Amino acid sequence: MIDIAWSEFLFIALLALILIGPKELPSVLRYIGRWVGKARAFAKDLSEQLDLHAHLNDPTDDPKHNSKEEFKNNQPVLQNNEPPKDMDPQHIAKPKS
Repeated sequence: MIDIAWSEFLFIALLALILIGPKELPSVLRYIGRWVGKARAFAKDLSEQLDLHAHLNDPTDDPKHNSKEEFKNNQPVLQNNEPPKDMDPQHIAKPKS
């Protein structure tokens, strides 16, 4: 964020008071406050949307994979030290001669 010392803030406030005037200063500050609020809301919404998009595109959350290790190694996780049935030679269709 912007790092402003108290002396700098006081200087800016006095300059605004002189240039804008005491009658218009509250309405100008209200106007600036509304825009700052809108900018913060926009930034928060954008951040949430980016987080959601990143979460939806995370390949480790894919339900097709049993675990993150399987995704990392690109190999199926063996259960009970047996290969999956689709890798078992008995279940693979043999070509017709």
